Amino acid sequence: MTTHGIELAPLLPVWLLGLLATLALLLLVPALLARARGSLWRLAFLLTLVAAILNPQMVRETRRALDDIVLAVVDRSASMRLGDRGSEVEAALASLRRAAAADGLELRVVETPEADGRSEVLTPLAEAMGEVAPDRLSAAVVISDGRIDDPEAAARIVAAGRPVHALITGDRDLPDRRIEVLKAPEFALVDRPVTVQLVVREHNIVPTEPVTLTIRRLGAEPERRLVTPGTPVEITLRPERRGKLLVEASVEAAPGERVLVNNRALFTINAVRDRLRVLLVSGEPHPGERVWRDTLKSDPAVDLIHFTIL
Repeated sequence: MTTHGIELAPLLPVWLLGLLATLALLLLVPALLARARGSLWRLAFLLTLVAAILNPQMVRETRRALDDIVLAVVDRSASMRLGDRGSEVEAALASLRRAAAADGLELRVVETPEADGRSEVLTPLAEAMGEVAPDRLSAAVVISDGRIDDPEAAARIVAAGRPVHALITGDRDLPDRRIEVLKAPEFALVDRPVTVQLVVREHNIVPTEPVTLTIRRLGAEPERRLVTPGTPVEITLRPERRGKLLVEASVEAAPGERVLVNNRALFTINAVRDRLRVLLVSGEPHPGERVWRDTLKSDPAVDLIHFTIL
């Protein structure tokens, strides 16, 4: 669409130009009232000067409406490479491109970074929404297998006030078995038992018999036991040394199961030593006793009680 018009681009601020024009007009009024010779020419010159300073310009504008934008966020996590999910994603993108072209929309595709075992799609979507003008954003489409690992970004998406659609890939009827860590303390004492609570959950699997749960930790033989899916089980661990104890719990795959990432769970327990209680009894003060006292007090693992008997 092309439009024509006149716009003013004053060479001086409007308030200053108005002030100068008013002063000049006040000086010219007595001459006009007295019909002095040349007063009309002075008035014409003043008006011409004001018009020149206003700097009128002929403007021709050609405007073109920008297309609305549709965001398509594609989940590229490891689970999206299972089975036919890759071809389903490409088919969905092709369909979105055809629909956007038919409706005069601009389609922007955002691919999430690959993350091991995580599907972070809401954070890239919120960032992409922030880069688009609110009046141009029409909607957003998320192509994923349905797992979301960054729900904290949902508030930013809701604040945008635009519809978000989801295209779920894969087969919801596929069997799946996973491990959940219900309770795992962050700290434990060396040579003291600590209890970890786990549960094996199943989806679309006919329960038949207990499954094998394997517990592995560095420097120890794997521990295996039969557990019933859906029933919490407690595992007792005893840290043998101070430091981080990395524990892996895994369960055997179910027949026909494709997603094996959630068949194992890792957790860490920080093992610390209980403070050693030392009673130091000394007689007459001497340098050797002071060395012993300072040495014991400098060790954070020692709880020192000192008595001096004179």
